Amino acid sequence: MKIAVLSDTHYIAGFTRFPTDFWQQFQGVEMILHCGDIGDKELYTDLTALAPVTAVLGNNDGAVFGGTLPERQLFAIEEVRIGMFHGHRWCAPFGFTKADIDLLLCGHTHVPRDEMIDGIRVINPGSVTRPRGGSQPSMGILEIQGKEINWQPLTLHRD
Repeated sequence: MKIAVLSDTHYIAGFTRFPTDFWQQFQGVEMILHCGDIGDKELYTDLTALAPVTAVLGNNDGAVFGGTLPERQLFAIEEVRIGMFHGHRWCAPFGFTKADIDLLLCGHTHVPRDEMIDGIRVINPGSVTRPRGGSQPSMGILEIQGKEINWQPLTLHRD
């Protein structure tokens, strides 16, 4: 299964400009996972027109998505148990344990990473619109087959 993973879009209709190759990254994806700080419902609606979306509430999403998005998600894709959380309340792995999940997807820092923490693979796709720490705008493609996890980080291009 091919899945687009993104975070920290901080979209504001009529103001936010996405990297020039942003929308191209969704070609052929079967699912979209958004790790929080979406921005507004227009972007969420646009994403759901491309593929089913699973998202979590970011620390800046409360006014728009409060009460409609959960702070944490726990689900499986094929044989991979996934936890998803924005990341603004605790440090990774955010209360999930190796007994709960194989993979943790998070955001908040706006810096991409892929590392093992307490036996859990932790992936942060970075930020599409507001990268930090010298990183570039980014997201990623996650491919899952059975128990196999393949992560392809994507650096996006500004015009």
